[in-house]
Amino acid sequence: MKEPECLENYPVTTVIVSNLVPLVTWITGAFILSRISLPWALLYLLFVFALEFRLVSGHCRDCYYFGKTCAFGKGRLSALLFRRGNPEAFTRLKIGWKDLVPDFLVFLVPVIAGIVLLVQQFSWTIHLLIIVLLLLGFAGNAFVRGHLACRFCKQREIGCPAERLFDAKKTSWGSQTATTEEPGPVSGTLTVIRECHRDRSSSDPRSGCISESFSSAAPTGIYQNPDVILHELPPGSPCCFYCCNRSFPLSRLGR
Repeated sequence: MKEPECLENYPVTTVIVSNLVPLVTWITGAFILSRISLPWALLYLLFVFALEFRLVSGHCRDCYYFGKTCAFGKGRLSALLFRRGNPEAFTRLKIGWKDLVPDFLVFLVPVIAGIVLLVQQFSWTIHLLIIVLLLLGFAGNAFVRGHLACRFCKQREIGCPAERLFDAKKTSWGSQTATTEEPGPVSGTLTVIRECHRDRSSSDPRSGCISESFSSAAPTGIYQNPDVILHELPPGSPCCFYCCNRSFPLSRLGR
């Protein structure tokens, strides 16, 4: 099945729908916590703001969509407030499940608070809001990221730490080396890491533009995917971080 093409800028409708899930989550969570006390609700909203600020001031600056319309519109927001970061830092970033704990707390804390309230005094309103939070936290986020955001993301194609975390079959950036094995049909993902040695001070666009090194999750050999071509770039070819570091699904042909 052919993968969908990546988007340079997401449509406004996608941005609106993608932001509805977190917005409804925050409002619902704040309402539940306000039933305990107003300071708890305000503290919760401050926590959410801190997470969003960390994202916009950090990862968004290094993302491909900085200054562009990503699925959540934060690339443009980040460009209005901060300077461009380092794109290589994003793809080389490694995250673990512990790094996602704060994001899970955004909907889990109100859920736990809601359960406490139900134990104290049952309320159909709180009961339904807990169900809403669970649906948004799991099904809602899965729908947005699986069908609206990630599948069309250019940064995913370049290299995304979140995708590597959720998909154990993908090659971790720079952590795998090429291996060899006996000839035979092999399938997997090949991550091509081409080195750009261009002398950017030279007026000749072909100066030192070569790409010879690569790292692979599969053995070297002849591959069926015509997009995977491991050789020097033709003279005059663009050689940059975005076009030289990509992952390709492949199947190797027996030699």
